[in-house]
Amino acid sequence: DKRGLVKYVILSLVVGVLELFGIALIYPFINKLISEGYKTSTVILGCGIVLAFIIKNVFMVFYNFLQADFVKKCEVKIDEIFMKYFLTGSYGSISKIPLAQKLNMLGFLPVNAINNYLVRILNLVVNFFVFFLITVFLFYKFFYATLVTVVCSIVFLGIQTVFFKKKTSDISNKILKANEDLNLTQNEPLLNLK
Repeated sequence: DKRGLVKYVILSLVVGVLELFGIALIYPFINKLISEGYKTSTVILGCGIVLAFIIKNVFMVFYNFLQADFVKKCEVKIDEIFMKYFLTGSYGSISKIPLAQKLNMLGFLPVNAINNYLVRILNLVVNFFVFFLITVFLFYKFFYATLVTVVCSIVFLGIQTVFFKKKTSDISNKILKANEDLNLTQNEPLLNLK
């Protein structure tokens, strides 16, 4: 679904711009707060920042809803294509495919492909736009502080990846168990093809 992917790239750019806008307002707010104190214009600017973050978060909820819907539709579409092939294709060629491979194609393969590739690509695009726009802005305003922050973030990201590796493995095992249950429900029509 190329049009769907293009839509999500555009939405990702909007998310990045909203994130940048919210962060870009913090710098003038702090300067204004330090120089002028709690004047009306400072309070209005502070409320504007809060409103920008609320709008961004509402948009992110909407984006995540659309993404989940898009991903599920892609998954269902792949499942339907495989099932239609198995149920209407040439019995001679279909009977040569082992049942385990058929079940893998129906249960595990679409979910795995969608979760490991499509979802990660969509998340990578969003994170790339957000990271790129904010980093460029921060390097422009605070070069050395941003450099230190980026280096520390990379180190902490590495630590986080190591820490969550076991949790991710546990979740993968639960997904495999759920796929086994799904295979049981798909088993009957395949066994009764003849």
